[in-house]
Amino acid sequence: MRKKLLSLLALLMVAVTGAWADGLSGEGTAGSPYLIQSDDDWTEFCTNFATYRTSVVKLTTNVTITTPLGTSDAPFTGTFDGDGHTMNANITDNSGSAAPFRYINGGTIRNLVVTGSVSGSTHTSGLVGFTDGDSNTTNTIENCLVQANVTCSAHFGGLVGHGLNSKVVITGSAFTGNMAIPNKNQYAGGLLGWCGNAIVEITNSIFAGTRSGNGTVKFHPIGIFYGANSSNLTGCGNCYYTIAGTTSDYVRYTGKQARTITAGGGVTSLAIDGSATTYSVSGITVYEGSQGLKFGDVLYAGNGDAVKLAFTIDESIASDPNMEYFFTSGTFNEETSTLTMADANTILNAKVPLSGEGTAGSPYLIQNSANWVWFSQNFDTYKEGVIKLTSNINVFTPIGTRDNPFTGTFDGDGYTMNLSINDNSAQGTAPFRAIQGATIRNLVATGSVTRWWTCGLCQDWCQHH
Repeated sequence: MRKKLLSLLALLMVAVTGAWADGLSGEGTAGSPYLIQSDDDWTEFCTNFATYRTSVVKLTTNVTITTPLGTSDAPFTGTFDGDGHTMNANITDNSGSAAPFRYINGGTIRNLVVTGSVSGSTHTSGLVGFTDGDSNTTNTIENCLVQANVTCSAHFGGLVGHGLNSKVVITGSAFTGNMAIPNKNQYAGGLLGWCGNAIVEITNSIFAGTRSGNGTVKFHPIGIFYGANSSNLTGCGNCYYTIAGTTSDYVRYTGKQARTITAGGGVTSLAIDGSATTYSVSGITVYEGSQGLKFGDVLYAGNGDAVKLAFTIDESIASDPNMEYFFTSGTFNEETSTLTMADANTILNAKVPLSGEGTAGSPYLIQNSANWVWFSQNFDTYKEGVIKLTSNINVFTPIGTRDNPFTGTFDGDGYTMNLSINDNSAQGTAPFRAIQGATIRNLVATGSVTRWWTCGLCQDWCQHH
């Protein structure tokens, strides 16, 4: 009886845990994919790769991997669905095309997050090392987010190391890791590292990562194309990068420098208007009828893009007949609510005139963020007066210059100025860029101030300092 109970218990453990099972569960079809449910299942996938490489495979949990899969003779040709899960890679492989998926040919990788690090000698990538095939072959990467750090000495990329001959489609995907480029005489691309005569389409994607090392002179944040037929660059639409490229030779999948669209003073909401499509894993949202995209909580577009916007003004000032709103760069068409981007970040601000007379008994009052914007836009009117803050405000715009400093009195009255200032002016960056004979008191400053020559309150004071 005791032996029977032990046998039944063992069978129950097998049924529950899947231990002792042969191979991955599932049938490798869209309706019944092979399931990777553990780190050991990934090892099984790699060990018996020939069994699975043409099939549909689905990740059902986060895994940590150290072994890449696929070779030039036996590439992955199926579909791998990450299902929103994370693959933490710890791969060092100097045999070429180091990546979680070394070679694919007619394969699809989608809905996957990759973290960790990948290091190799050539054609290395955070996702796919090498895509191959012929003119009838399509390799697809869709809705993937690569956060891994990638290191390689030659021809590598954030999402794909090398694309050759086939059609390569990258859509709704992002790279946010670091690309370490130790050799300045080699090439690297932020999304696609090196491409020879492939047909490439990159859409609704973004490079929002960093680069380091000596190889920055040969870097482009979207991709490098090497081949005789540049017409193979069939598309790089709604595709952006947050850092500039440096290479000037070969054809590049250029995309556009990502410029931010931000809600400033007096604006309570700002969004791209249109029917939204969200790539839930990469965090990218695009909008029908508008260029630009949302990545995380930030709106991005590029120079010349037509971005249809929807926004609301703070209800406390919306009905003020003197209220005005404006974008700090670009051209806005009120009839179509469309902003044509300039090659610069832009902030939507609302502004309302200050009440008061600018004296100690009747100071100019800053009662909201829109009043601060008006103050900054009409600085000469108020710079010598007494100004009083009457509520907490958000500040996006600095005031004053060395040639035109603030000379009055600013009384914060105990309120908080929440700073979000990113200004590259040679005048320095601070809420008060320059003061002379002025008084600033009773004020709390929080938030952030970035760029060079920065300060949390006053950057410079003029004469005899």
